Amino acid sequence: LRSLFSSPEAPLINRAVAAAYPAGSVFKLVVAAAALETKKINLNTSFFCSGSMHLGREEFACWDVHNQQNLLGAIARSCNVLFYRTGLLLGGQAIYEYALKFGFSKNTSFDLPYEINGFIPYPLWKKIYRFKHWLDGDTVNMSIGQGEVLVTPLQICRMMAVFANRGMLVTPYIVQAIDGRDISKYKQRISPLSIKPETIDYIRIGLKNVVSDPAGTASALAALPVAVSGKTGTAQAPPGQPHAWFAGYFPSKNPKFVICVLLEHGGSGYYAAAVAKQIIEAMAQEGLI
Repeated sequence: LRSLFSSPEAPLINRAVAAAYPAGSVFKLVVAAAALETKKINLNTSFFCSGSMHLGREEFACWDVHNQQNLLGAIARSCNVLFYRTGLLLGGQAIYEYALKFGFSKNTSFDLPYEINGFIPYPLWKKIYRFKHWLDGDTVNMSIGQGEVLVTPLQICRMMAVFANRGMLVTPYIVQAIDGRDISKYKQRISPLSIKPETIDYIRIGLKNVVSDPAGTASALAALPVAVSGKTGTAQAPPGQPHAWFAGYFPSKNPKFVICVLLEHGGSGYYAAAVAKQIIEAMAQEGLI
């Protein structure tokens, strides 16, 4: 542990657990799972994306015009409008409850100090601490990981691992042995999430399409020597450039690795995916995959 804290990588290790960021579009996976589980939508549900959605006098933008989109297409192309509409069907409280299931708004019990909880807002919190009513606009922002939503990179890895391992929430750890004695079996804590297998399978298809679909937001990873599934994210972080996210797993069929790249004020999630590509290429060159 001492060598970790004194190494050049120590600030990055600390930031993975000790700093929280707007989640952006990677949080859409929580909304997708919640909507499928509660049957607010199904794979045939679609919404029209004209490039934005109006709610009262407010306009909530999408990053492109996607026309008619269903859930799998919206995951692949990261269509905000479908998730705005889906979030409104769910409501803020339901999104909050499913975010907790995926391990957000609490620490992971990782074996390094200074880990923070992040934060997921909910209607009663706003009433008690902000003295304001929860509005549809709060739900819309929350549905794409914006507004008050704050997560750590390690929490995003943990969420992505649920889809990689088909429904298990794992507790991450780094210490495998002490004085040569393997303690990993005491560190492995795995909790099954009460999410239907078909929900996991549907979202896995969407995550694969993010890379394999030529219109997917991480299609640049399709040229890698291993099939990758994942999700890009662009999280608004004014006054600077947005944070760029990519989170995924590989190989797609039988995953062994989960990866999360966060570029602080790095712009589009495309750039985070480009860094992930370089990491995976290096792993392949070293014979790790």
